[in-house]
Amino acid sequence: VPGYYNRDHQAFIDYRNQSKTAGDFAEWKKCWVDSVRSPQDYKRLIGPKRMRELSIEHHDFSEPVDYGY
Repeated sequence: VPGYYNRDHQAFIDYRNQSKTAGDFAEWKKCWVDSVRSPQDYKRLIGPKRMRELSIEHHDFSEPVDYGY
């Protein structure tokens, strides 16, 4: 969620490595998609350590933009 957590690069690496075949993808999907019914399920799945690692500690706000409307 941009602005609240950093991008989870490891999740993309894990997906790539764990879904190279149709069977592997089915197992990955069963764990990371089918079993997740709520944000709390996802937080439990990745664990508190990884949640802390993904949390933003310093906010860099963007500059205002004038689109001329």
